[in-house]
Amino acid sequence: MNWIFYAVFLGMIVLRLAEWRGWIKVNMLAWLAVWWLGLLVAVRWGFTVPVPTSVVKIYMGIATLSL
Repeated sequence: MNWIFYAVFLGMIVLRLAEWRGWIKVNMLAWLAVWWLGLLVAVRWGFTVPVPTSVVKIYMGIATLSL
């Protein structure tokens, strides 16, 4: 796995904990952007075998429509 995958995952955890503690207030659009970016990083760099760009585009299109 790549370090980008770990960095985005850790950032999502920190953001969630900061909101849970009441330190910051995150709106829904920001959460959608974080989830979309997390899915992109997971699909693009989360696998050992390289994933073709066309497959990444298809999965991200499905994820965009579902979010």
